[in-house]
Amino acid sequence: LVNRSTLYGIASRQIDKALAFKDLHHAFVAYGSYDELLKDSAIDIVYIATPHHLHCTLIIDALDAGKHVLCEKPIAVHTAELKQVIARVRQTKLFVMEALWTRFNPAMIKMLHLVKDGVIGEINHIQADFSFKVETSDDQRLLNPHLAGGCLLDIGVYPLFLVYALWGMPQYISAEARFDETGVDVQTAAILKYRNGIAQVMSSFISDSDMMARIYGTKGTIVIQPPWYKTQGFEVRTNGKIQTFNSEIEGRGYTYEILECEKCIDQGLMESQLWTLQNSLDLTRLTESIRVKVGLKYPFE
Repeated sequence: LVNRSTLYGIASRQIDKALAFKDLHHAFVAYGSYDELLKDSAIDIVYIATPHHLHCTLIIDALDAGKHVLCEKPIAVHTAELKQVIARVRQTKLFVMEALWTRFNPAMIKMLHLVKDGVIGEINHIQADFSFKVETSDDQRLLNPHLAGGCLLDIGVYPLFLVYALWGMPQYISAEARFDETGVDVQTAAILKYRNGIAQVMSSFISDSDMMARIYGTKGTIVIQPPWYKTQGFEVRTNGKIQTFNSEIEGRGYTYEILECEKCIDQGLMESQLWTLQNSLDLTRLTESIRVKVGLKYPFE
C-alpha cells in the first residue's frame, strides 16, 4: 500500500510464479496470463515489469483495455515502437509513464533545482556510471539477446538519464562496447559532446563500481552520494566549502514514482511533467544511437 494505491493483482504466464509473488507481497489475486489481468475491472493502473522487448506491446494492450500504465525502464527498445505508444495515449487519453524512479527521488529533484539555479555555475563536465558484476550465463535475462538484454538498456539508461536531465540532447555521441558470447553488451561507455562540455557515462556487468556521480561547473562541483541512482544525499563543493544535502528515501525508493502516478491520474493528465513521454522518447533515441555506434543489434530486429 502506497498512499491510496493498493497492490491488487499479479500476472505471469506461469501461474505458480504469480501465486508465489501474490503471497509474498500480499496481493489479492493471481492471474495465469496478462489478458486475465487486463480484463479485471478492479484494476486502474498496470505496472509493466516484463523483459524489455515486451514493454511497448503490453502498454498498448493495457491502454486498449482502459488501463493507465507505469512501465519499467527502458520503456522501449526502439523509438518507432514508442511513437506508436504515444499515439495510442493521445487516442485513449489514458496516463502512461516510464518508471525511471531516479527522476522522482527527492534528493535528485533538489539537486536538479540547485543546478538550474546556478549553484555550481555553468556545467562543463559530467561523470556517471552504473556497474555491477554478473556471472556469465546465456540463460539469464540480463544476457539474453532475445529479451533485449545487455547492460546499456538495463542499467546504462541511468547515467544517460542524468546527463540528459542536466543537459538535454547532445551534439554528438561516440561509444565503445565489449560483448558477451551471447551477443549482448557487458560493458558500454559513451562520450556525449555538448556545446559547453563533455559527459562520460558507462555501464557494465563486468565489475562493481563506487556508483558515484560527479557534476563539474564553473563555480563548483556536485558529488552525488552512492549509489547515486537511488541516492539519499549529495555534496555541493564551492569556494573550498562543502554543503551537504540529505533526504532519506521512503521504503526502497519506488514510493515517489507511485505518488507521481496518483497525482497525474487525479489531475486527468496523460503524462508526468517531471518525466514526459518526450523525455522517454529522447532517452530511447540516445540508447538507439549508442547501439548503432557499437553495433548492438537484437535477433528480433
